[in-house]
Amino acid sequence: YLIVVICLFVTFLVVGAIGFAFYTELQDAVKSTLETSIAKYYGINLDADRNTEITTATDAVQRYFSCCGAYGGVNSTRSWYLYQNASAWYQATTVLEGNKAPFVPLSCCKRRADSSVQDQPRCLGNVNVTNAPPANPPPLTGSNAALFIEGCFDAMQSSVSARILVAGAVGISYVVLMLAGVIIGFIFARFLAVADYYGSKYTAFDSSAGAAGGAGSSSSPIVT
Repeated sequence: YLIVVICLFVTFLVVGAIGFAFYTELQDAVKSTLETSIAKYYGINLDADRNTEITTATDAVQRYFSCCGAYGGVNSTRSWYLYQNASAWYQATTVLEGNKAPFVPLSCCKRRADSSVQDQPRCLGNVNVTNAPPANPPPLTGSNAALFIEGCFDAMQSSVSARILVAGAVGISYVVLMLAGVIIGFIFARFLAVADYYGSKYTAFDSSAGAAGGAGSSSSPIVT
């Protein structure tokens, strides 16, 4: 049992260390995937299954997490500005609709309680607000109350950070309990070893005392 607990304890420590070491790399990979998906596959050639799945998933994420684009804040070129700056969707839409083309997808727009879009013309940039997104490029000083401006990676990270902390606390508690099990196991094993040692000593002493007593009784003279 003690060996199994020690092995599990070491395994948890190693896995935790590896996860911590690769956390930054994982973040970069997720950001890069989001950016590439939006820039190359979102909203175009929807006959292709991959493009349809990416478009549907992106729209769902942007609505659920109240975000727009890949990552960054209002002045990032990878959040809401990613669509008009680097996406094939914006280029194709501009060709079809000209000056009426939206600067961001409808899923980037804030909604009312009944799920209707709050202010579609302002959100999509059909109504230009001075030095505000999405019709103007960053850096900006104005704001747009109808548009989600935070990138989806940042929004998702904020949303799940509390859950990650809870999971981390549970994991640390489990490791501490396992460490306590190891310590208790060592103490118990030591106790058994000591008990076995003194038990064997007592048994040997009792046997030698019994043998000595038997020898003394057999050699005593019989008094009549």
